[in-house]
Formats: sequence, structure tokens, C-alpha cells
Amino acid sequence: MANDPRIFYLVGALRDGCLTTQNTIKIKQKSREWLTKVLIPLFSEVFDRSFRNNVYFQKGKYPCWYLAFKDKRIWLTLKRFSKRLPKTKREQRYYVMGFWDADGGCPKDPLNARKLYIKFTQKDRISLMKIKEVLENFGIRTGSVRISEISKMVPYSGYL
Repeated sequence: MANDPRIFYLVGALRDGCLTTQNTIKIKQKSREWLTKVLIPLFSEVFDRSFRNNVYFQKGKYPCWYLAFKDKRIWLTLKRFSKRLPKTKREQRYYVMGFWDADGGCPKDPLNARKLYIKFTQKDRISLMKIKEVLENFGIRTGSVRISEISKMVPYSGYL
């Protein structure tokens, strides 16, 4: 488990989540399917533990689905891994995939879009600078880092 690079996918996915007090892991997302068909099975595989379908709908100004559960061992592992940069190319690749699945965007219809782009929406400039660095290490040219008003709405407490 500790050497499983897929942990970095989960750390990247935490861009849309947080590690709260009392060892709670919470990840929000518009897509219920991503939470139930990707994240829950991945948590189960990486941490060798079964999970109930702890996915709930949050009403309010910004309605969304969220996965929430308590587990001290998983919480401590994610906390430790979120404080360091992924070192290997494989860890970096998993981190980018998780970050993208949580906070990535592109035109819904790229064939008819006036402008083609891929983007990461995040309020934390440091995390965007880190993902830019990782992408450029893979030979992907990136544009400038900008913080949009929409991305300033959701706080994140991790390093990456």
C-alpha cells in the first residue's frame, strides 16, 4: 500500500475534497458515477478494505455529490502523501490523472468548439504551479496560471 503509486491519484482527487477533523475523508464532485465507480473501488484496492457506498447529495447554493467516510489509517496516509510531491514519473502520472478527474476541464464538444483548451480549475495557485511543472516535465507545453473567481469558492488544506 505505501508504495502503491495509485495513492497519488487519490491525492490528486483530493483537489475536490479535504481531510477534515476526526479522520474524515470527503471528496465532492458533480459526477456521482466517478465517486461510486472510480473512487470507492480505488480506495478499496489501494487500502485493502471494503467500503459502503457513502455517497450523498449536498443541496444548497453549490449542489453536488460527495463521498465521505472515516478511517484513521487512510486519513493519515493521505495526509502524509499530500505533503510531498510525487517523485517518480508513475506517481506524477497518477497525480495528474486524479487532479484532472477532480478539477480538469475541456470543451464539451471539441470538434465544434471555437477554442480548444484543457484546464485545471483550482483556487490554490501553488497547486496549479506544481501541476504545471509536472506537465512540463512530461513535455506538455502549458499556458499561464490564472485563478478564476469560480475556483476561489472551494478551500483546500493540502500542500499539492
